Amino acid sequence: AHLDRGPRAPPLRLIHCVRNSDAHPFRPEVEALVREQPATFKARFFYSRPTPEDRESQRFHTEGRLTADRLIAALDDLQIEFAGKIIPVPWYEADLYLCGPPSFLQEITAGLIERGARPERLRSERFDALATAVTDGATANGAGLQQAHVVFCRSGIEADWLATRGQTLLELARSRGLELPSSCRQGYC
Repeated sequence: AHLDRGPRAPPLRLIHCVRNSDAHPFRPEVEALVREQPATFKARFFYSRPTPEDRESQRFHTEGRLTADRLIAALDDLQIEFAGKIIPVPWYEADLYLCGPPSFLQEITAGLIERGARPERLRSERFDALATAVTDGATANGAGLQQAHVVFCRSGIEADWLATRGQTLLELARSRGLELPSSCRQGYC
């Protein structure tokens, strides 16, 4: 929806950090968006452990983990068009949406705030396998849903989910013959 706004859309930058090209979900789709909207959408790929092939073919922009300083450097070309003029936008005026494990989010959020980011411009979504893992019918914090009746709306298929089976909702759907789009098998949902 953002890119549908055309050249007047505020700039959108995707900074995607993965281990290497073997663990890089949605790369072709991201690259297609960059080709379709080069003035509005840009992507930078950070590989923490690139393969020799990644290095040889230069499949990434930056080697190593993403830090606050590296993120700020990746946002050095933000600009908007206003009244026919191009106006530079400092990184700390951008809305930043961060996603990752809790330790990463804590580290990068603290680093950005230390360097001038306003907390109200930072949004985050964490993924944490321990927070959602089902073990003996309970989540990691000891509480948990024990059973649920699930309706897959588009297909009309219904199923009963039981925590004691240890199935995810994706596994339950697949056990009923549904193929749902996901990349959970790579660790990205």
